[in-house]
Amino acid sequence: MSVQGETYIKFNDRPIPYLPTFNLYIFSELSNAHFSPEVQQLASVLNFTVTSEGLEQQLLSVVCKHESKKEEEERERIAAQNIAFS
Repeated sequence: MSVQGETYIKFNDRPIPYLPTFNLYIFSELSNAHFSPEVQQLASVLNFTVTSEGLEQQLLSVVCKHESKKEEEERERIAAQNIAFS
């Protein structure tokens, strides 16, 4: 919100002056934390969850790139399409 040319952020129903250099980092121990669409639109949500299945896929991808580059590129393209359709 803006008051007399100054920009403010509303926090706990109190206006706080906005500083463009301010960054807010929020951490969660939840592996499947859910955020509202509004928050996801305005923020960068990073998921650092590591699973054995995810590590297996990463290792398989590295090996496949080394052994057969064209097939791995095709697999990545298909995976990206599947994500886009989800």
